[in-house]
Amino acid sequence: MEIQDRTPEEVGLELARELERAINRADGRLVMQGFAKGFNRMHPSLQQSAMRGFLHVFQEIANNRMVDGRNRATIEFAKTIVKLAEDTNVYLPLV
Repeated sequence: MEIQDRTPEEVGLELARELERAINRADGRLVMQGFAKGFNRMHPSLQQSAMRGFLHVFQEIANNRMVDGRNRATIEFAKTIVKLAEDTNVYLPLV
């Protein structure tokens, strides 16, 4: 199915599955550092768009009700990031 034949939510869910597979294959901190360096080399507009997307991810995680020892710290950190974004009126325009 072509991307234009799918809803934005379907495309987003597939993107999440692709990221999940990549993270699952990553073997630790050095891979994530490489990801961060590669991200920092992206076009500035794409960085901005990705950060808007990450903020949506943090908002979803902050509202996650399925909490256990494996994700508790992640949920609490996401709540901190969301609160910071709200308190500082973060604005990430599409430029």
